[in-house]
Amino acid sequence: MAISVINILRQSAKFNAVQIIGNLISIPKSIIVAMVLFPKDYGVIGFLGLWTMYSGLVNPGILSAGYREIPYYLGRNEEDEALRIQNISISADLIYSLLPFLVILFASFFFSNPVIKIGLIITAFSFIVERFVNYWKQMNFLRQNFTLVAKGNLISSISIVVIISLLIYWMKVYAVLIAPIIVSFILGIYYFKKGPIDYRFEFDWNEIKRLAKVGIILSLGVLAFWGYEIADKTIIAARLPLRELGLYTYAMTFVMLGWKLFVDFCQLAP
Repeated sequence: MAISVINILRQSAKFNAVQIIGNLISIPKSIIVAMVLFPKDYGVIGFLGLWTMYSGLVNPGILSAGYREIPYYLGRNEEDEALRIQNISISADLIYSLLPFLVILFASFFFSNPVIKIGLIITAFSFIVERFVNYWKQMNFLRQNFTLVAKGNLISSISIVVIISLLIYWMKVYAVLIAPIIVSFILGIYYFKKGPIDYRFEFDWNEIKRLAKVGIILSLGVLAFWGYEIADKTIIAARLPLRELGLYTYAMTFVMLGWKLFVDFCQLAP
């Protein structure tokens, strides 16, 4: 099948428009948060964000391998096989996700700072909830339900701004940490109603091993790429106080506003 550049541009424009809207409404939100929180609080947010980032990157890549195969079977109208790969890869990833969840939860006992301690507990639950809901988002994306996913991204962008703005004066730094969990529940309701994927738990050890052989290579590549991308924040978090990390984290929220603006063009190429 020939690749339609016009179609890719048309579909990616939906995501670009949502990205622009999200960037614009995040600016006043970031200013409001900065007026309430101290640089040290931003440092905690940046530190916990690294835990979430690395927890998502360090994995056997089974789900990534499944993502590569599902469009192939869908393109051949082999829906049953696509559904089987979907269920197995999600089930395997869900089981594995319990490991980083428990690691983050266990790590909270080793920090004396109460904000970091409680923050790690919140981060652990945020990680597992967001990961679960993201399965529905990704599977709808693979099935080319682009308008559905774009609307989901818009709901996410608006919800996170509204929730943080409403809670920041009351809950302070915890508002920023809890907001993603609330947004995930909102998106979960949206995708379960608008974009069901017919998921059911399915475990096939031989199939999981086959997917892992491909997925581990993909996972290492992603880890190398993002490890390089976030090396600066990792070094700052390891070597400098929370205040300096907080100043860096806040500054980067503005520097990175346009970073992902055109990334969807490449993602939508078949």
